Amino acid sequence: MSAPLPDPRNAEIWVHVGGRLVPRSEAKVSVFDSSVQGGDACWEGLRVYDGRIFAVRGNTGMLLAAARPLQGGESRSGGSHEPSDVDP
Repeated sequence: MSAPLPDPRNAEIWVHVGGRLVPRSEAKVSVFDSSVQGGDACWEGLRVYDGRIFAVRGNTGMLLAAARPLQGGESRSGGSHEPSDVDP
């Protein structure tokens, strides 16, 4: 049984876990995941209005800035961190 949510509007949110979008009630991370074992993870919440991600460039920038220390400060692909194929 889950604890009550502080805001009932969050009961029906979807979560990206392991390459899939799943309902909140199905979102699970293994205790053996490196983010749990070593605390090496970051995340950014996105809001969707009328089927479009709100402020995607700003949120993507914050996510990439938070992730940079996890990968040594440079892109592993050697490419840009700038999103190019997303809606502004």
